[in-house]
Amino acid sequence: MANMNETITMLGAIERIPQPVVSLRDLFFPKVETFVTEEVEFDYRKGGKKIAPYIVEGFSRGVNVARDGFTKFKYKPPMTGPQRPLTKSEIQGAGFGENVYSTKTPAQRAATIRAKDLVELRDMNIRAEEKMVADFLIGRQVTINGFADDAVTPIVSTIDFPGDGIITLTDTHTWDKATATVTEDLQKAIDAVVASAINPNSIFSVCSPNVTEYLLDNDEFTKFFDYRNIEVGSLAPKFITYQGFSYFGKYRGLEIYTYSGKYEDFDGTMKDYLPNDYFIVGVPGQGTRLYGAITQLEGTEGKGTWRTYEGMYIPKYVCDIAGDTETLKVSSRQIIMPADGNDFYTIKVK
Repeated sequence: MANMNETITMLGAIERIPQPVVSLRDLFFPKVETFVTEEVEFDYRKGGKKIAPYIVEGFSRGVNVARDGFTKFKYKPPMTGPQRPLTKSEIQGAGFGENVYSTKTPAQRAATIRAKDLVELRDMNIRAEEKMVADFLIGRQVTINGFADDAVTPIVSTIDFPGDGIITLTDTHTWDKATATVTEDLQKAIDAVVASAINPNSIFSVCSPNVTEYLLDNDEFTKFFDYRNIEVGSLAPKFITYQGFSYFGKYRGLEIYTYSGKYEDFDGTMKDYLPNDYFIVGVPGQGTRLYGAITQLEGTEGKGTWRTYEGMYIPKYVCDIAGDTETLKVSSRQIIMPADGNDFYTIKVK
């Protein structure tokens, strides 16, 4: 019979449990690559749409063309490792939702709690990835609050992704002003992504919920939808399957969605993944999430073995017999990799 507290057993379980839908991550960075080392390697490039030069008749030699440049990264992401202890007081009485006269033993209650903790700790890591993607979308900068290899020393790591597609509107151009040139700004964003992205098959836009108020109050934008007998756009808010997304309308073939996803920050306050006043145009489905390996000490007190695991979320169970405490931790080393630096265009509209 399998030991449910062994890492391999828990790893098999955690891979089979369905993951929650985290919309920005799943939409823009759905691909996954894991590494057998703690460091991950990836190439970052911008653009690349040269055309072949013609050769004048009578000349047989080809024309040399330069290769598009790229930046190679070799990076060891800090480790995230939320954990939960389980003490004797939590398993002696009936648990949440359990009948007061339940016949469950303390061992059965402990197993039930650990199963729930396994999912919740994994989901905390997933929400950290959603925050990482949101930070990239609004500023091309990712800040990772993680820990060193000792799992105790905090590390804050910041990565800047080169990119040109970020503008901040000022003065009379901000979208809350009647003088704003909203349709011009939108068209610039669309043109920039279509012209520069390697694979702009279907571009997608997402904005802060408050931005739609600016759009509806802007005469230039709403007048665009007054054409008759020509399908140039539509405004028809509705909900879609991606959690936190709401469909707002379509502008020149560009579907516009709002995103209202929230997370609980380290200080206990609820915050928006996408703060107010952002409008983002991007190419979905192209980005990759990279996961470095996790090395951890396993075994009993006085007899431990170092083991390295390749995967997205690596569980670890520790039993402190002297302290009557069990601890479950789920670790991850993650970073995102855009397929191309020109896949996104961000407007800070106010």
